[in-house]
Amino acid sequence: LGNIDLIDEAIKNNKKIVFNYCTYDFNKKLHVICNGDKSPRAYIGTPVRTAIIDGTYYLICHMEGEPDLTNFHMNRIKNLDVTDESAEDIRRLKDFRNGFDLDSYINRHINTRSGESGIVTFKFQNALLGDVADTFGDSVSIYNVTETDACARVSVSYDAMKHWAMSHCSGVKIMSPESLVHDVRDELLRAIGSYSESRDAASCVSALSVSILQNMRNSANG
Repeated sequence: LGNIDLIDEAIKNNKKIVFNYCTYDFNKKLHVICNGDKSPRAYIGTPVRTAIIDGTYYLICHMEGEPDLTNFHMNRIKNLDVTDESAEDIRRLKDFRNGFDLDSYINRHINTRSGESGIVTFKFQNALLGDVADTFGDSVSIYNVTETDACARVSVSYDAMKHWAMSHCSGVKIMSPESLVHDVRDELLRAIGSYSESRDAASCVSALSVSILQNMRNSANG
C-alpha cells in the first residue's frame, strides 16, 4: 500500500502511524532527519487527515506529547507504517475540543491569509531551515548562506509574513520591505509592553526583549 492508503487505514482503524521524515539542505536536496547517533528518527503520531493546502499535499497529524497538530509534507514522508497502538483523541487538545474542522484549520495556515502581497526578504538562523522550507516550500530562494544564518526571498502575504516572523522573532529578521520591518517592530514592542504590565510576566519576556531589540538594532544598521 502507498502512504495515503496506509494513512486512511490508520484513521479508519483508529491507530497511530510511524514514519521517517525528510528535510532540505541548502542545496534543496532531501535528507532523512536523524537522531544524534545518525539513525533515522522515528516519528510516531495520530493521523487526523490528509489535505491539500495552498497546492501542497499534507498529512495533518498529532505527534506524541505536542499541544497542537503538525503539518507534514506528504512527499517528504518515508517508510510509513501503521502501528498496533491506539490513536489519541485530539479533542483533548485545547484548540480541538469540538473536533477537527478542516476549513478552520486551513484558515490558520500562513499562506491562506489575505491582504497585500509582495516580495519579502529576511534573514534566519540556520536552525530554522526546516521551518522555512515547510512554511514556504519551493517558492523560497535562499542565498548568502553562512555557518550561522542565511537570507531568503519569497513572495507572500505581508500579514502572513508578519505573523510568521513574530512567532520566530528570536531567529528571524525581516530585511525588506521597510514598511513590514516597522510593522513587525511596532507589534513586538506593543506585545512586550503588554506583558511588562505584570511583574510576574516581565521576567518571562526579558530574554525575548533583548533578542528583539538586538534584531532591531541589527536591522537599523543594515
